[in-house]
Amino acid sequence: ETFSSTKHSDRILLRVQTPEGELPDPLRLREATFNRYLRGHWIREGMVSSRLRESADGRIEIPPQFSTAVPAPQRRPERRISVETSSFTPGFLFVPYGTTAITSSGAPLSIASDATIAWSGAPSDRRYSAEYAFQVDGAGPGRTSVPLHDVPPEVAVLARRITAGAATPEEKARRLLAYLGRGFTYRIDVPQAVGDPVVDFLTRTRAGHCEYFASALALMMRAAGIPARLATGSLGGEMGPLTAEILVRGDNLHAWVEASLDGESFRVFDPTPPEGRPRIVSVSLWRRIAELGNEIEFFYDRNILGFSTLEQVQLVEAAREAAGRLERAGARAGEIARTWRGPAAGVAGLVLAAAAAALLGKRRRRIPPATRAYLRVRR
Repeated sequence: ETFSSTKHSDRILLRVQTPEGELPDPLRLREATFNRYLRGHWIREGMVSSRLRESADGRIEIPPQFSTAVPAPQRRPERRISVETSSFTPGFLFVPYGTTAITSSGAPLSIASDATIAWSGAPSDRRYSAEYAFQVDGAGPGRTSVPLHDVPPEVAVLARRITAGAATPEEKARRLLAYLGRGFTYRIDVPQAVGDPVVDFLTRTRAGHCEYFASALALMMRAAGIPARLATGSLGGEMGPLTAEILVRGDNLHAWVEASLDGESFRVFDPTPPEGRPRIVSVSLWRRIAELGNEIEFFYDRNILGFSTLEQVQLVEAAREAAGRLERAGARAGEIARTWRGPAAGVAGLVLAAAAAALLGKRRRRIPPATRAYLRVRR
């Protein structure tokens, strides 16, 4: 019951760009999965994480065991997207299905057994690119699934009734999807649940948003003997008139299901009705101007409030390198001065000193007082 307020928000969460200009349609970015359902709450449990190793060029290869497992005759050449997130997003990367490598800004990354990639650094160290081999159906690696004893009894009884007589997991999945496609209504504003939210959705309100539809399908699939889990991320985005950049806003956050029909690999199942699935939409220049406040908020969050530890280190490193260059330049100027042995040496020294003072002063001015105060508060 957390998606309602989020999906009412037009706050910018991600900026997505592709060098080739071609985006995976409908731009489904996988963020995290949830494999336990306890008293109406989804949680992550038993995920074994390992540190991802970065090469000298900053590229991080995704280990084969975390790559897409579904054979894909429609596999396309590898592509790349670049993502910049705000600090309002959780600590997970939003990546396409089939991601094979990540290039990040230097923040440590770890990958869990379900291939969820998490940041270990500050929330604002979040500029990265993902290489992916896009697949139409997508796939999620790993074997984490909802345990059968997490399924509420009412949901289990309903699922077994719907799938009675079905001979294969494919037939069971079709029946459950068809059931959710009839007599259920997509709504963002849902009344407070009576008892368990999923049970209330299936037996009383029959109305909800993507989180309800995906939760119901995941639990019913598991009750029918199909390994399944809830997946979250984003779907679609907003394309402006003057750029190929995609803005992913709060109302683009989405939930769906990853289920294994063959017992080996997980596939994407999205039970949310079509009217509830965000798409890539084009907006007019006037709308972009009207929403300029959101653009300013994103910039302020990323570059002022989110001035991270990593960025501070990078700033110090840049200043150190600049000082080193000035020192080497000073040494060369000293050799010239010894050669000239005249007033030109003094002039060169004054020029170098002025340049150094100006450069260091410029570096210092990049951290305004408000930012320094915020960093003190955060420490």
